[in-house]
Amino acid sequence: MANSDKSWSRKPLLSVDDAAVLLGQSRSSIYRAIGRGDLPVPVFTINGRIRIARRSVERLLAGELPLTAREEGVDETGEQSGGLFGVPGA
Repeated sequence: MANSDKSWSRKPLLSVDDAAVLLGQSRSSIYRAIGRGDLPVPVFTINGRIRIARRSVERLLAGELPLTAREEGVDETGEQSGGLFGVPGA
């Protein structure tokens, strides 16, 4: 059964489809921007799936500078730094 309560609106990481909705773009334009490396927010690959940090998308929409991957709690290799979701010891 489909969940119609917009539960994705509370997730910290967005799918490309969800990010496209928030940014008012098509999913294909988001994929093209990711491929070119010019999507102005950190992009993560988790188990082969592309994820985009909600906080960075919201900052972009608010006209603020997007967070870097390190500020999102992920190191240069894509591994979580500082524990679970950037929280030391988690």
